[in-house]
Amino acid sequence: GGQAAAVAGGGARCALEPDAVPPRHLGHALALAPHASACFAAPQSLRYVLCGGSWDNSVRAVSTDSGRLLQACVAHKDIVTSLALSADGATLASGSADTTVMLWDATPQPERDVLPLAGAPRAVLRGHQDAVVALAVDADLDLVVSGGADGCTILHALRSGQYLRALAPPGASPGAASLLVIAPGVLPCVVVYTAGDLSVRSYTFNGRLLARGDARERLHALSVCAEGDVLVAGGDRGVVCVRRTHDLVTTRTLRPPSAAA
Repeated sequence: GGQAAAVAGGGARCALEPDAVPPRHLGHALALAPHASACFAAPQSLRYVLCGGSWDNSVRAVSTDSGRLLQACVAHKDIVTSLALSADGATLASGSADTTVMLWDATPQPERDVLPLAGAPRAVLRGHQDAVVALAVDADLDLVVSGGADGCTILHALRSGQYLRALAPPGASPGAASLLVIAPGVLPCVVVYTAGDLSVRSYTFNGRLLARGDARERLHALSVCAEGDVLVAGGDRGVVCVRRTHDLVTTRTLRPPSAAA
């Protein structure tokens, strides 16, 4: 961060200032800094990063090579609170504090004169009563799952945007879904982590509750293997927990030497 000195041709010393915005830093502040991890997505090509959380309610595409803003699309009426990109990079889902989910056509590897996103969303999905805080997308299964701060988790068809159903656990609502994954395994299911009660639940696409597990910590990451039968979770303790997706039984726990039991 300091200045560097150089000697000009005439022998005079001059100061070299570093770039105000390093090439791989985003050049704008996020409105959702404490909860910003859900506001980023990138295609497998890693040509650009998509980000929400901006005060202007935009979805932005930023070059990973130069840090240059490639595109800013404004369609939501409030801050974009979550993003999810399909594995093929062709569809982006954006969730917002305006309670809607928007679906955008995307270009995984845009050429020089091609923008990463279509100029306007191709569908607007509704059903939440509060901000959309978590999203998951699977193009092969034609499914987009959204979790709202209202505690409701909703399934829509990805291609048509048609409402399918809401997932409701028995009894009182545990609160908002903090993390969502779609598991395309032998028994395809949706896995929902809720920070309010530190629980993990798996549901069939028809809305039937398959299993409930206790995370026993605040989770920050949830992912499934390519086959979709194994769930990997990590949280505050620095421990990686491996579970089966359909019954949430823990099959392995990976602990660093310093992690507490």
